[in-house]
Amino acid sequence: MSKLVFYFHGYGSSPDSTKVSRLKESLPDSEIYAFPINIDPRVALPELCERIESVLLDEPHSEDSVLFVGTSLGAWYAGTLANLYGLPSILINPSCTPSVSLERYDIPVSIRDAYSDLEIPENAEVYLAERDEVMNNEELKASGSPIIVPGADHRFDGEPFSLVIKRIRELMLDISQP
Repeated sequence: MSKLVFYFHGYGSSPDSTKVSRLKESLPDSEIYAFPINIDPRVALPELCERIESVLLDEPHSEDSVLFVGTSLGAWYAGTLANLYGLPSILINPSCTPSVSLERYDIPVSIRDAYSDLEIPENAEVYLAERDEVMNNEELKASGSPIIVPGADHRFDGEPFSLVIKRIRELMLDISQP
């Protein structure tokens, strides 16, 4: 049975990012999927659901062999979809309030207002950069539930992302054990 990882990239990134490449190289026993994400959630969510459901129909799987992973705005998508599908997720520097975090970019108000606040899924693991220069997740940090990664910044590249890959491996190993 294949293990499926759906990776959702952040604003300004793409499915061709180095994070996606690293996931594919580091998790050869898993199928890694990443899709382009429209900035408008009214367009993106139906498109992503269609693509996810297409993969889930084509790939033999059980619910515990599917994981959503996302970074920044992609973590909003990963968390929102994890809530929708009841699947586990790893959220990295999540944009918990995209309507606010997207203000710094030239995103129309009508699109920013289409985003709801992120409800962190119960079965989510949240990783936050100690030095995130983009997201203000102080309230989330204060909740005590996220994993704070020393030295990491918003990009969460290099060693910080290696921690996430290690955790995905552990989760994928857990599901392959009888």
